[in-house]
Amino acid sequence: MRIPPNFAALSDYENAARERLSSNALAYLGGASADGITHQENSTAFSRLKLMPRVLEDFSGPSGTTLELLGHKLPHPIMLAPIAYQKLAHQDGELAAILGAIAAQATFITSTHSSVSLE
Repeated sequence: MRIPPNFAALSDYENAARERLSSNALAYLGGASADGITHQENSTAFSRLKLMPRVLEDFSGPSGTTLELLGHKLPHPIMLAPIAYQKLAHQDGELAAILGAIAAQATFITSTHSSVSLE
């Protein structure tokens, strides 16, 4: 599966989800716990991050995104956070997310409330 050519931002995925998912699934997947203050603070902090373009830089050497975490070398610091009950969003649930993580060479972190067996 490829990213649709008209998808350029996170909001594009959110809009597509609104068209495809039930209101209960959207509420669960998009909801925050308790009063939502931590979610709001995280969103505000994330919006302050700026990407710095590195035009005409030499990238022939080692990657600037590799890291070692708990003895494992990762190609980049991208990790899919644990989200429970992913079958609310896709018929294959966490298995589909794992395939996406593998394709992106990302780390998948599963929830103890996975909608598929951890084995």
